[in-house]
Amino acid sequence: MRHGALLTALAMLAGLAACSSGDGTGGDGTGGNAAAAPGAAIDGTAPPAPAGTLPADAAAPPAAPVPAAIAQRSGELTAPDDFAMLMLYYSLTGLEPPVDKWVEDDMSVRTAAPADKAAARDAVRARIAAGLQSVKDVGRLRITVNASLSDYDPSYSEYAVRAFAPSSSLVFNRSGSRVLVKFDNAQAAQRWSIPKEEAQSIKDRIQYNSSVMAEALLQITGASPESDGGTIRTRVISYELKNNNSGTTIARVTVPQ
Repeated sequence: MRHGALLTALAMLAGLAACSSGDGTGGDGTGGNAAAAPGAAIDGTAPPAPAGTLPADAAAPPAAPVPAAIAQRSGELTAPDDFAMLMLYYSLTGLEPPVDKWVEDDMSVRTAAPADKAAARDAVRARIAAGLQSVKDVGRLRITVNASLSDYDPSYSEYAVRAFAPSSSLVFNRSGSRVLVKFDNAQAAQRWSIPKEEAQSIKDRIQYNSSVMAEALLQITGASPESDGGTIRTRVISYELKNNNSGTTIARVTVPQ
């Protein structure tokens, strides 16, 4: 009996050993003790991107649509001065301009003889009304600025057009108010890509970085008040880089939208 019981016990132990030393697969066919493949996530999710890289789906989001009220504006304002930009800001925001204050602060009114002040006030009011009327359909701007061009960066095969950098803005001052123009797509607009094999010929045409001007087309996307004026937001559509000394065109750049 003892011999038979011993044989039975040994048979049971052998069976248990066989189960524990099998392929070890679970219900999903994955080895429970198998090492994860290099770079694979243990939980089955995609592996993290290497440091310094962006995931494939991390591309910049598409530009927001231009508000309908602005998209309906078909006019362009070319080389605007401070007065025109102040009028445009109030036209875009729909805010009530402080016309009475502007009139009294105008130099022509302040220096007019008492007998001429009424006529001077009327003239200033007429000029303001005409200014507001002239910009009511403006939806785009054409401006010329110093490109503030960087040196060529061979690591990225590009120049930086720092006039359109995220920290840059155009400043207009009039009647005690300041109007800023900022760029929604500054990150893309500031990059001027040049293949390395073309870099030298471009450098020859530039001559001096400080003499490069940018003639840009801007799409207005909105406007908002600030403590001492306001901001007009834009998207850089395209720009032409010119050598200001020779007047020659260096490049025409279309900015990805």
